[in-house]
Amino acid sequence: MTTPAGFVGFTLVPAIALGLGIAYSLVSIRRLDDYRPLVLVALLGLMAAHQANEAVQYARDVGSLDAFGELVETGANLLASLTSYFLLGFLREQRRMSERLREQAHDLRRMNRAIDASGHAVYITDGEGRIDYVNPAFEELTGYAADEVLGERPDVLRAADASDTDGETGAPGHDREDERVYRRADGERYHARRTRAPIFGPDGQQQGSVTIQTDITDRKRLENDLRESLRQLRVFDRILRHNFHNDMNVIKGYAEMIQAGGDGQVARCAEIVVDRSERLLHTVDKEHEITKRLSNPQSPEPVELAPLIESVVSNVDSHGATLTVQQPADVVVRATRDIRLAIDELVTNAIDHSDRDTPTVTVDVAVHDGTAVISVADDGPGIPEMERDILTTERDIEPLYHGSGVGLWLVTLIVQQSDGQLAFHENEPRGSVVTIRLPTA
Repeated sequence: MTTPAGFVGFTLVPAIALGLGIAYSLVSIRRLDDYRPLVLVALLGLMAAHQANEAVQYARDVGSLDAFGELVETGANLLASLTSYFLLGFLREQRRMSERLREQAHDLRRMNRAIDASGHAVYITDGEGRIDYVNPAFEELTGYAADEVLGERPDVLRAADASDTDGETGAPGHDREDERVYRRADGERYHARRTRAPIFGPDGQQQGSVTIQTDITDRKRLENDLRESLRQLRVFDRILRHNFHNDMNVIKGYAEMIQAGGDGQVARCAEIVVDRSERLLHTVDKEHEITKRLSNPQSPEPVELAPLIESVVSNVDSHGATLTVQQPADVVVRATRDIRLAIDELVTNAIDHSDRDTPTVTVDVAVHDGTAVISVADDGPGIPEMERDILTTERDIEPLYHGSGVGLWLVTLIVQQSDGQLAFHENEPRGSVVTIRLPTA
C-alpha cells in the first residue's frame, strides 16, 4: 500500500527525471548531429509511459501500488536518466576526439606532402636507428631507391672520407649540423649540409631522429673556384706590381735625367713621361689595394663619421680647392675601416679631375630612416655615363670601355663590403654628386 506522499516520490519524481533525460538527449542529438542516441530516447520514453500508466492506475484505485516494487522501479528509472547523461557525455567526448584526430590526420597529410615536395633529402630513423621513411628528394640525391634503404641503418650514406669516424649511424643523439662529403649509389661524390634532430615521444623519451641533407655540391665547387681565382689573382698582382714598379721606376728615372739636362721640347716631353709614369705607378698601387680587399674582405663595425670626415678633409691635398663640410656631430654608421679610404678617394678625385682653376667640393652628411647619406659634390666635368653604368649596374664591360677610374672601383668595393649603396648623379649646373648610403649603428 502506498500513501499519496509515496505516490509523489515513486511516480512523479522519476517521471520528471525521465522527461529531463529525454529533453537532454534530444538537444544532444541536435548538437552532435548523431542519431544513435534515439534508441536511448525511445527507451526513456517507454519508461516514462510506464510511469504515466501507473499514475492512472493509482488514480483509479488509490493505495494499490506496492511500495517495495515501486522503490526498485524508481531507482531503475533514476539510474536510466543518469545513464543517459553519462552516455551522451561520452558521445560528446568521442566526437571531440574524432575531430582532433581528423585535424591531426589533416596536418600529418599536409606535412607529408610538404616533405615529399621538399627539395632537400629527408630520412627518418626509428628508436633502433633504422630508416623507416625517405622522401623522393632523398632518392634523387643519393641514387638509392626507398625499398633499398627502408629497414636498414643509414651506414649506406657513409661519408666519402674513410677516416671519418662519425658516420651516418642513425643512432639517437642531439641536434647537430655540419657539412660532409658523401658518395651516391653509383660512387659519385657530393657535398651536403646535414642537419639531424631527435624525435621525442609523449613520454619525453627519444623515439628516433630526422635528418635533412641539402646538396651544396655546386656551392662548394664555386667556393673552390673562387679561392683558386683569388690565389691566382694574388700571384699575378705580386708579379705585375713588382715588375711594373721596377721597370717604370727605371723609365721615370731616365726621364727625370733627360728633363734635368735638356731644354725646350725635349724637357717638356721628358716632363710628360715623368707625369705619366707617376700616374701609372699610382694606378698599379690602387689595383693592389683592390686585390688585397678582394682577398681579405673586412667586416662592418661601428664607425663615427664626424672625426673621420674632418680628418680626410684636413689631410687631403686641396690644390687651392674650396672644401666645404656639412654634417651632424654624432652620426655612427656600420662600415669597414676602409670607408675612410673610400671618402678620401672621392674627395681627391673631385679635386684632381676638375677643370676649374679653383675647384669647389662639398661633403654633406644627412640621416634618413636609419640610413646615413654621405654626398661628395663637385663642379668639375662630371663622371662619364659609361663609367657610372659599369660601376653601379650589371652592364657588361664592352670592348669600347677604356675607363681609368681604378679609384672608383676601389670605392665601389669598399661600399659593397660595408653593406652600403653607391650612386652617381649629375650636379647642377655642372659636375657630379657621388652618394654613399650606409646603415647607422
